[in-house]
Amino acid sequence: MDATSASTDPSPIRRSIIPTAFVTGASGLIGRATANAMEADGWTVVRSDRAAPPTEAGPSAKFLRRELDEIVPADLDGCDVLVHVAAMTLSAQQARFGESAVDQASAEGMLASNVTATDQLFRAALEAGASGVVYTSTSGVYGLPENHPDLPPGAAVGSRGPFAPASLYAQTKFLGEGLAEYYATIGSTRFVSIRPTFVYGLDRRTGVPGMFAQFIVDAIEGRPAVLRSPFGALGRLQPMYAPDIGVAIRACADLLVIGALPPYSAINSPTRDLLTVAEMVEIIGRESGNESLSIEVPGDLIPEMRMPVMETEDAFRLLGVDQRFPLAAAVRDMRERLGR
Repeated sequence: MDATSASTDPSPIRRSIIPTAFVTGASGLIGRATANAMEADGWTVVRSDRAAPPTEAGPSAKFLRRELDEIVPADLDGCDVLVHVAAMTLSAQQARFGESAVDQASAEGMLASNVTATDQLFRAALEAGASGVVYTSTSGVYGLPENHPDLPPGAAVGSRGPFAPASLYAQTKFLGEGLAEYYATIGSTRFVSIRPTFVYGLDRRTGVPGMFAQFIVDAIEGRPAVLRSPFGALGRLQPMYAPDIGVAIRACADLLVIGALPPYSAINSPTRDLLTVAEMVEIIGRESGNESLSIEVPGDLIPEMRMPVMETEDAFRLLGVDQRFPLAAAVRDMRERLGR
């Protein structure tokens, strides 16, 4: 079921209880932004990750250092919503298996993390009696524009698809969505899949989003910087600053805990930015005051890196959120956080 079929008042949520969320991947870019947004809104958050807890988690914050497949129903006792962010990405594959990430070992690792462990988590949420599960998928489930010949050129893809995942990562996330939709039919736990687009922020410096964040940091700090763009200079992206996706995921959890979503829904992440790489570099240069910025287009463009354009207005209406940090505002916020 897509987001438009859910009926809810997008006015601010008012809760009479203090709900609890269990957030996987809480040391990563999206996970920590989500945990921070939920705590700022009054949620009690249990953070879980295979990596060390984030530095901003205070001494009273509950943190479970777990591999995904080590999480059991007892860990979710008392949690109203499971927010499943953790996943094996291409950059994580490269860190674990080396630069030749597309090999049998890495494929098995991605399947084990993104499919098998996700299935185990969903079953644990049902067994623990959670009200809802927020599953972070990816815009990559839509695949490449040329795989959708029925769509007019440049048209945005709605949350109902069509779908044509073009990479192993996107395929595993699409399978995760299928598991979420299935488990929503066999119990009282509600599921929502949210599909982040190109998410960036200071807390991630690996992979393509990390390279983009480092480019912004270099620009802010006044260094000459070259953005090596696998999207080319004219590739269009829908960039989303991490704090904004964290608030969007928190809004999903709010709606789940008050029962304002159907048993299963899928939502595109809410962002109004639709920019070419060249336009993004221009904005970064203007906001940072750095004129020594350029783009390098590699000769080995990866087809799977081309991003679909998602329809996002339905997400704004459903979730009742706004985008606080379009790219220009995000650069200013990053500059402030860096003390510049």
